[in-house]
Amino acid sequence: MGALQNVSRFFFLVTFMFGDAIFTLPSSTIRSGFAPYATAMAINLTQQLASP
Repeated sequence: MGALQNVSRFFFLVTFMFGDAIFTLPSSTIRSGFAPYATAMAINLTQQLASP
């Protein structure tokens, strides 16, 4: 549980530091390319944590 807490804290810090830069980019190509990748990564991580 401690590792999961560290991971979520790390993701929060990354989002906090780079979130504005990522989501205010003028290029929608990067946004539309990054969003599905982040979503797939989150789904994959969730499945790994849920599986015994």
